Amino acid sequence: MNKIKGLHWPERIKIMQENWIGKSQGTEIEFDINGEKWPIFTTRPDTIFGVTFMVISAQHPRLMELVTKEQKNQVEKFLKKLKSVSEKELEEMEKEGVFTGAMRLIL
Repeated sequence: MNKIKGLHWPERIKIMQENWIGKSQGTEIEFDINGEKWPIFTTRPDTIFGVTFMVISAQHPRLMELVTKEQKNQVEKFLKKLKSVSEKELEEMEKEGVFTGAMRLIL
């Protein structure tokens, strides 16, 4: 099953990911987030008990499901900033992000 084809990414990025992911050994683990299953791919399932955070792409179609009311303005501002940056600039930029507000403590 090829999930990459359905992504709204530039074609060359999808090809790069298909080639890279195709060579990766790993598994998909489902996390329960806000009562819904979110599949997460990892090449290191043995480290799952050490998970302290997860990152979601700014282009992920379900991103806004994780954004809280308190963080909505900040996330939208960040997304607007990304839209004004060229693809070439994005590749060369230092990675940055913004907190979605989604947080769950497990004791």
